[in-house]
Amino acid sequence: VHISNVCYRSNIDYYMPSLQPTALRMNDLYRQIFFGWAYTLVMYAVPFTLLIGLNSMVLSAVRRSRRMHMVSQCGAESEEFSKKAERKERQTSIMLIAIVLLFIACNTLAFVCNIMENMGAEGVIYNTLVTFNNLLVIINASCNICIYMLFSDKYRMLLRYYLFCDWSRQGDLLVSSVLN
Repeated sequence: VHISNVCYRSNIDYYMPSLQPTALRMNDLYRQIFFGWAYTLVMYAVPFTLLIGLNSMVLSAVRRSRRMHMVSQCGAESEEFSKKAERKERQTSIMLIAIVLLFIACNTLAFVCNIMENMGAEGVIYNTLVTFNNLLVIINASCNICIYMLFSDKYRMLLRYYLFCDWSRQGDLLVSSVLN
């Protein structure tokens, strides 16, 4: 963009620049490459690939950890502690994977709509998909709290602490451990 004019705005007592697009910004090829395909790569293809790859690695690590815990034989006290630690580790991993799967499920349609837009698709079907896509994005944002509530005792306790002013000793200890 470039500054084409400077206007005085009396309501805010300030000189505001008026911006206009340059010839490059108005070039159809530039717009298609930058706003279409580069945006699709940076906002969808690379993040989805990373999320799928990293989550596959997390799943593999959880499976290996489970096998290692099954093979190792410990005393009664350390075995109980080991089982609790393993359960907590597994729940955290499943929670993270569930959040990523929800994200991918709810944002795949946005990826499809973006590609359709890049190919010049218009019409009733495209507009319906975009509307449905917006609903899925809202569902994604709204359902994360449900996943946290389902898998995390610590999250449930903190939520109760903040929402209901549950100033119990356990809540105080939890908040101080989170803040430190």
